[in-house]
Amino acid sequence: MAFSIHMNMMNVIPFLELENTTENASATSLVITVQQFCLSLGVSPGILILDTVLDRNGIKEVKNVIDPVWGLKSFHITFVIIGILSEYSSFYPGK
Repeated sequence: MAFSIHMNMMNVIPFLELENTTENASATSLVITVQQFCLSLGVSPGILILDTVLDRNGIKEVKNVIDPVWGLKSFHITFVIIGILSEYSSFYPGK
């Protein structure tokens, strides 16, 4: 439910300063495109990090994980690294 509320709010914010209904129509497709692009950018680093963690431990593909505990640990390591990157980006004052 939180994800649904987040997406609804992200759809409202770009339209706050628009006055013309023609601008609203074109802004809708642009906002949806940007949202999908940002979601794919969020998934890509996770896949690259998971692949790196598995490769460093001699596992070439996720389906070849013999020890399910180590496979789960690989996902945990990836989750922690993505969390650290997210925290770092929230403190970085990009200009």
